[in-house]
This record gives sequence, C-alpha cells and structure tokens, in this order.
Amino acid sequence: MLFTKVITALSLAAPVLSIGVRIAQFSDGNCVSSIDPAINILRDGCSTWSTPVGKSMSVSTYAASGDSDFSCLAVIVQLRQHSGRYCWTSGHGSAGRGVHHHAHQRSGLNLMAVEDIGSIYAGKSRTPEAFRSAGLFTKLQAAGYEVKGYSALTEPAVWSSSTREPSGARNESATVAACHRVSKAITDVLNEDRQPSFHFILSGECLYTPAILSAYWNYLRPTTHKIGIIYFDADADLYTPSDSGGSGNIAGMTLTHLTLRDGALDSMKIFCKPDGSGVVDETNIVLFGMNSQCEANKREHLGHLFDNNFRVLTSITVQRTPEESAETGLAYMREQGVDHIIVHLDVDVIDPGEFPLCNVPNWTGLGYAQTMRALDVFLGSRKCVGLSIAEVNPDHDPGLVMTRRLVDDVVNGLVRRSVHATLPWVGEEE
Repeated sequence: MLFTKVITALSLAAPVLSIGVRIAQFSDGNCVSSIDPAINILRDGCSTWSTPVGKSMSVSTYAASGDSDFSCLAVIVQLRQHSGRYCWTSGHGSAGRGVHHHAHQRSGLNLMAVEDIGSIYAGKSRTPEAFRSAGLFTKLQAAGYEVKGYSALTEPAVWSSSTREPSGARNESATVAACHRVSKAITDVLNEDRQPSFHFILSGECLYTPAILSAYWNYLRPTTHKIGIIYFDADADLYTPSDSGGSGNIAGMTLTHLTLRDGALDSMKIFCKPDGSGVVDETNIVLFGMNSQCEANKREHLGHLFDNNFRVLTSITVQRTPEESAETGLAYMREQGVDHIIVHLDVDVIDPGEFPLCNVPNWTGLGYAQTMRALDVFLGSRKCVGLSIAEVNPDHDPGLVMTRRLVDDVVNGLVRRSVHATLPWVGEEE
C-alpha cells in the first residue's frame, strides 16, 4: 500500500474552516481500504491530509500521506458520515484527475423561537411548534449544522385582543416587554459564542426587527462594522400610533421604529444604535418585494421612501427577475459599506393565491418559487449573518404541507450557504 496512516492532534487558535485543493491521481486507485474509518476523528482542532506535492485538505483530526486519487472522494464521504463534522462538495470538473473538493467544519446555527405577541388573527403563536413538527431542527442537524435551540420568551405567547389606548398602539406594554427579551436573548447568545454562529429566528412578527438589529449594533460597538437588513416584506410598515387609518398594530409600524422617524413610540426608542439613532436609515436597508399597489402602503408612505432615498425593489420586479433583483440588493449594501446583513422574510410577500401561509393576505403577484430563488441568493452571501422568518400562521396550514415545503427549501438554502460561506462573520468580506 502507498499510504502511511498518521494520527495527529494539532492545536489551533481558530479552526480552519475551508481549504480548497486539487487532488492528484493515486497509483493504486484505492484509498478506502488504506484509511481506517474506525479511527476516532471527533477530537477538537483540525488536521491536514497531504499529498507529496504539498496540496492539502482539512479533514478533522486525521491525516494520511501518500499519493492521491479521485477515488479518495469516498474517504471524505466516510469522514463526513463518521464524524458528523465535515461535508464535501465537488466544484467544476468531472470524476477523475483535477476535480476540486472542499472540506468544511460543521457550522454552528442558533435557532431562536419568538412567538406572536398580539396580532390581527390568532394562530401565529403556534409557529415554533409547527416548524418543529415540520422537522426543522432535525433537518438542520442532518444538513450538517450544530444547532442550539433558544426561546426568547420565558412563557408561551398567546394572542389576545386589545384596544389602542392609551398611546394609539395595541398591546404596547406586552410587545415592548417582549422586544426587550428578544434583544437580551440575541445579545446573550452573541456574547457567549467566540465566533458567533448564524442566527435563524422564528420571529413571529416583523416588529421584533428593531430589537434584533439593536442587539447586533451593540455587539459591533467596539468595531467600525455596519449591519443592515434585507426587508423582504410586502409592506412598508411606516404607520405611526397617531395614524387614524392604521390598525394600531405595532407590526405595521416596524420601519417607523427601525428608523425612529417622527411618530415612533417613545417606548421603542431604546432599540437603537449606540449613539441613540435608529438602527436603520437609507444606507443599510433594502425594501425587497414591497407591494407598491397595495392600499395599505399609503401614498405618503411611498413618498417618504422616495424623498429619503430608500432602495426599494417591488414585488413585480422580484417576480420578473428574482436572482438579479437579489444581487441588486446585495450590490446596494456593498456600495453603502454594509459589512453584515440580516435577512427578514415576511411570508406575506408570497402571493396568497399560491401560498396562503401568511397571517394577513397581501396579493403581491410574487410566486413562491421566485421568493425562494431570491432568498437563496441572500443566504449565499457571506455578509448574511442571520435569517428571520415572520408572519407564518399555521392555522392556515392544518396539514403543515406549506410549512414543510418552506422548511425544506430554507434548509436547502442554508446547506448551500454552509458550503460557500466559511469564514468567521466578524470582519468577513464578500
């Protein structure tokens, strides 16, 4: 045999996440029989599998030296199956000499559940349970993620009716208290991770995004880094408590509270940048998929966006060119110097004639497939550090058919992310 088995235990300050290599040809064409898959490869750290010409691949705490062959792809598959820590993918090329492979450390993912606090219709508070029933946790694990589960609220949230007294906003006290808990939960998780993991937030409602972004801004305070948001939502959400034509639901005021424009609730102004300004301005948000033809997006709201130079890509545009539209959104973020991005997906952006999972229907004309194609582009960006999904109402999906479809497609998007986005997110470049 041409192999020499070597067990190594390198101590590294930070794990090597990805090394691309070109595998040369083995003379014996058989590496499976030469490397014992029973050897323990679950240790911490990272080791190297080297060829005589100095090419290398990160494969966990195991190394082998000797000639190399494309048949060694089977070894990488075995390592993945044994350790559960690494996955592989082949790049351009064909089976044989010169095919590229990449090995990746198992990625961390923090899954946080945040239930509905008080919406127009009951049902959204069941969202975390519905996603669990649809297999989200186990599917993420099977996809190669080390998943940690969290709940931002100490008690299960339930829907309750409310008036607009005294401030003009429904459920203000309970909503703001929940936002504080969400901000603290995100902050605690960010601070406990040496290299913060990707956040997947089942946020119930879009109203939590100011709390989420404020936690990130405070975490980034010692740096010059800038965080932004892809607001993938049918609504502009620019209502204020004093708008007589509004519903009084704080979710309809989300962009008002993200920007802290005139009319924002005083109780929501704590969710801000360290300097006290809004967590969002025209330089770190893209309103993506907004339904400009919806009457809920009032002319004065659209005028506010236009007058203040906000970047908007409408649902009609996204339907026509989903990938190109998403790339346009990411390009805008790069131009504005945004270092990290949260993607907020409100499922009301999907036309309910095709996919009626959202809490309140919005006839956007945007198809489910086009929505997922755009989302894949966002998740594939190395700037993307988190995904929030909101406004799912499982009462509209008794058999969880739509929920399972959504879970499967989001997990597939995250799998593709785990292949390409391999660097620590702090200081990461596109």
